[in-house]
Amino acid sequence: MQRDIRIGDHILVHNRHSGSKFMLPFEKDPWVVSAIKGTMATAKRKQEAITWNVSFFKAFHLSRGRMEMEQNFSPASVVDDDDEGSVDFCNRRSLLPNPRVVVDKPLLAA
Repeated sequence: MQRDIRIGDHILVHNRHSGSKFMLPFEKDPWVVSAIKGTMATAKRKQEAITWNVSFFKAFHLSRGRMEMEQNFSPASVVDDDDEGSVDFCNRRSLLPNPRVVVDKPLLAA
């Protein structure tokens, strides 16, 4: 089975451990094709490399926003959470007004 996979394409790899219907059929993290020879393709991710038949690969198209994010990402652009004046987004409730304000007003008589 010939697939339309080229060098530089992002792909998903068949999950070798998918023995039940509760597991994903493909790994969730994409790989990048680095070499193709006949029906065999080599894909890399971080420090790992695998060579399998292309029938075990599935083309994966990154969304435009995710591609831009990956291309523009640099470790220097990460904001340090320890800066003074930074907002703790995990505790942002403290920035909102308290919705359970009790007002002491007498009830209207009917």
